[in-house]
Amino acid sequence: MLAQFLAKVGVEVVLTPVTYRVVAWLKHAEREDYYDRDTNFNPFRLQ
Repeated sequence: MLAQFLAKVGVEVVLTPVTYRVVAWLKHAEREDYYDRDTNFNPFRLQ
């Protein structure tokens, strides 16, 4: 079980930079990048 866990974590650690580059390339190719700039996620309102 420990070997399987370490293998999965190792694969994710190795492939994370690749995933980030692919996502950045796709965002650039599609010219879309969404941010929630004007969204208030605070569930408590003080106003």
